[in-house]
Amino acid sequence: MKSKRWLWVLVEKSFKWLNRIANPRGVLLNYSVVNLDPVKKSYRLNEKHERIGILIQGPIIFPEFLDKAITFYKGSYPETPIILSTWKGEKNLKHLRTVNQVHLIENEPPVQPGISNLNFQVKSVLSGLDLASSMGIKLVLKIRSDQGLFSSNFLYQFSHSLEFAPNSGQNRIVTTDFNSFLFRPNSPSDQIQFATTETLVDFWSSYKIEAEQSGGFPEEILLLAYLKAIGKKSPKSLRDSLEIYRDYFVFLDSTDLGLVWRKGSWRHPDSRFEQLDRTSQLRFVSPDEWRRLDTDIESVLSEAKELGIENI
Repeated sequence: MKSKRWLWVLVEKSFKWLNRIANPRGVLLNYSVVNLDPVKKSYRLNEKHERIGILIQGPIIFPEFLDKAITFYKGSYPETPIILSTWKGEKNLKHLRTVNQVHLIENEPPVQPGISNLNFQVKSVLSGLDLASSMGIKLVLKIRSDQGLFSSNFLYQFSHSLEFAPNSGQNRIVTTDFNSFLFRPNSPSDQIQFATTETLVDFWSSYKIEAEQSGGFPEEILLLAYLKAIGKKSPKSLRDSLEIYRDYFVFLDSTDLGLVWRKGSWRHPDSRFEQLDRTSQLRFVSPDEWRRLDTDIESVLSEAKELGIENI
C-alpha cells in the first residue's frame, strides 16, 4: 500500500474536487479501497470447518477479474477447493489463466433462460453442489463469477457467523446485506450464500424449472419454493418476511467481506442502491438490522409503517 501512496493522493484530490461540485447539490461522494492482489499470509479455518469449498457459478464475462478472485482465494485459503460451474462453449474460458486451479464443470445451457436467467443460475449452482457433495465438502460458499470477495478472512467471517448464529432449529443460510432488502418482502440475496452443502442443495433443488412458480422476482421465487419444500407457510406480510430473515438467514456486511462486483464497470456495490438515506424503502438488511429483528422487530415494523409501506 505504501508504494502506491501517489495513487491515494491522486484519488483523494480527485474526490475533493468532485465534492466541491457534489456537496452543494446535497451529495457526498466517497470510495473504498480493496486490495485485489493475493495476500502473502494464508489463513487456516478451525478443524470443524475445514471441509469448506468455494463454488463460483455463471458465465466468464471478465476472465481477468475472475483470475484475480481465484488467485486471491487460493492465496488466502490454499487448502480450500474451488469449483467453477460455467457453460459449454464458453468463449472466455481459454483466457482464464487459473483454470488449472479449479474443478471445472461445463454445463449444457438450459433450453429456457427463465426470469432474469434464473434457470441458468439454478442449473450451474446445482451441478456445482453435486460435485461438492461427491468431494465430501460439508460447507459451501456460493458466489457469482462476476463478483469477488477480497477480505483476507472472508471465509472465517462466514463460518464464524454460521457457527454462532442463534439456534432457530433450522439450518441457516448466510448471505450479505447487499441486494437483501429490509422492506421488500422475501428478498434475501441469492448472489452470495454460505451454508451446509445439504442446506444449499435443499434450497436450490426446491425450484423446478418446468413447474409454474409463485413470486414476482428471482429472490422471491427461490425463497417461496424453498419454504414450501421444507413445509413452511409462505410469508403473507412484511412481518412474516422479517421473521423468515430472523430465523432462517444470517446477514453479513459486504464491505467487511471486501465485495467487488464487476458488472459492466468497476464500482462499489452500494452505488446501485444508495444506503445513506435510512428512509429509503430499498434499505439493506444490515447485520445490525438483522439483530434488531430478534430483539425489537416491532420497531422495524413501526418504521415501515411510517414509510407508508402496506401489508405490514
